[in-house]
Amino acid sequence: MREEKLYNIIFPIYMLWLVPPIFFLFAALNFIIDSLVILAAEKALKIDEIFSKYKKVILKAWAFGFIADFIGALFLFGVSNLLDHLKIPITYHIAYNPFGNVYAFLVTILGILIASILIYVFDKKISFKKVEWSEREKKIMALVMAIATAPYLFLLPYAA
Repeated sequence: MREEKLYNIIFPIYMLWLVPPIFFLFAALNFIIDSLVILAAEKALKIDEIFSKYKKVILKAWAFGFIADFIGALFLFGVSNLLDHLKIPITYHIAYNPFGNVYAFLVTILGILIASILIYVFDKKISFKKVEWSEREKKIMALVMAIATAPYLFLLPYAA
């Protein structure tokens, strides 16, 4: 009897090129940060049954946070490409060192602001929609998430 083994059918090795392994580290770290922010905000607001409500919102808040960060990054990528096409030489600074040029810094701050606003909207309208919080608590929780989990790493210089 011939025995055949099929390796990597569910996760083919070429997927590592499309989704680098570091993505999984960032995903886990984002999950931990989002969890800590939600739990701390619930505790500060003196919300009852913290963990049961946390479980209802964490996956959506985490996923939509990623989507918001991705949209902010797409904005920066699009602006960089547009400025490069227009021969405006700040693309390098947007991508590698936003502190090297005041305009690159402002564009990067705008990307962070876009992501932050989207985090607020996604959390308030989608992630927190079915949890038993008052409207005031939903607004505060969404605002805390937007401020605390905005993609500030966009400002991190990758080059000197």
